[in-house]
Amino acid sequence: MAALRAVPPTGARDPAARTALEATRARILQILQIEKDNEQLLLRYSLSGTTVAPGSPAVSAGMLQKIYARHQG
Repeated sequence: MAALRAVPPTGARDPAARTALEATRARILQILQIEKDNEQLLLRYSLSGTTVAPGSPAVSAGMLQKIYARHQG
């Protein structure tokens, strides 16, 4: 967010600033996609009606690793 705020409203003319802006935008899109995937997993779990013991993960670690690996950049 700090990198996005640092770019002047007219746009980034400096190649280094443009690169930083694009990297920041890409990271934000990755975060939004992970959030979407998390919401889908939570919804799927909540609709399944399965109960889980307190303290145990609702989703397997393998499933989470696949999701995060898909969005690593």
